[in-house]
Amino acid sequence: MAEQARGSGSLTDYLVVLLKWRKVIVLNILVVAAVTAVISLVIPKWYTSNGSVIPTEQSGREPGLLSYVEASLPIFDMPGTASPGQVLLAVMESRRVREAVVRQNGLMDVYRSDTIDEAMLTLRDRTDVVLDENGVVRVSVEARDPVRARDVAGTFLSELETYNSEVRSTSGRRVREFVKGRLEDTRERLSAAEQELVDFQREHASIEMTEQARATITALASLEAQVAMTEIQMGLLRGYASEDHPEVVRLESELREYRRQLAELRTGGTSGGSTIPLAEMPELAIELGGLMRETEVLNQVYFYLVQEYEAARIQEQRDTPTLQLLDIPRAPEIRTRPRRTVMVIIGALIGLVTGILMALWLEFLRTTDASSPTRRNLDAIAGMLRSDVARLSGRGGDRDAA
Repeated sequence: MAEQARGSGSLTDYLVVLLKWRKVIVLNILVVAAVTAVISLVIPKWYTSNGSVIPTEQSGREPGLLSYVEASLPIFDMPGTASPGQVLLAVMESRRVREAVVRQNGLMDVYRSDTIDEAMLTLRDRTDVVLDENGVVRVSVEARDPVRARDVAGTFLSELETYNSEVRSTSGRRVREFVKGRLEDTRERLSAAEQELVDFQREHASIEMTEQARATITALASLEAQVAMTEIQMGLLRGYASEDHPEVVRLESELREYRRQLAELRTGGTSGGSTIPLAEMPELAIELGGLMRETEVLNQVYFYLVQEYEAARIQEQRDTPTLQLLDIPRAPEIRTRPRRTVMVIIGALIGLVTGILMALWLEFLRTTDASSPTRRNLDAIAGMLRSDVARLSGRGGDRDAA
């Protein structure tokens, strides 16, 4: 009970001391809070502009050559575990996009940077690009000018859209040019094959072919057309994807199966008995069948390429949005920092703490005898500190004199 009384009395003594020096404490709080308020008025204002974007949901690719290309593009169907949002995030953090943002907004002059790399480092410190749990990519830009904050955030989003549009536009143009070249070549070959078939039929008008022979030629032409069209798909896809890409592997598997069926049809026919091996046909019939088969294959390939060419032209000209802009960056009307109220409150708390410490120190000096060991030790420490300061000041003066 005695210890509790002494503790309670000690706490009471501290409260008495704080009340005694309350003017010092209050004055210290007011001074520190006032200085903090002045600082908050002097330091520059900063504004933050925000924008967000999300990949447009894809309802599935239309069948065609362009679908094979899109399957290999690193934008929204990146192989591996990267989500569409993660790919967008990587594009926005790329050097290409950040350098374009710096140049378009004149940030080298704004940041007073000597090099583009230095300006991009400053831009990185003043921007925040994140991917939230819903797959939305959000960009926040901080600047002293609210209009500049809006412009920089808007440039990030516009550069992202430009990059994505260029990739898709380039793929559509390359598909169109690829198909156009194959189409012209196939048209010439088809014209020559048709003329050769007409000339042969005129010369050998008496040749007749059985239903089995016609069925064999038709089956061979269909398989050879599938082989030709698959090779066209692979030829285009290899310009975008590696050999181990899933689409390339799938097409190679299909091509092997078509060639196996062709070999079986040429040598032994099919098990259904509706076709016969080519070796069992008369020589002229084989020659006629070859011309007919080549014409039919080229016809099918030509029809296929005409469709793909029209689809590629439409896709190239179509302006389909690939990104959905959720939040358009705007010029903020309210500053982000300094938060003056918070600064003044923190300053007042600091003033309270330092005022209490000052009151306790002043009370200690007033009530402690100068001859006490504690007071003498404190005076000795203070004296050593004053002599160190004086010595350092003297050395500084000597250097200035030298």
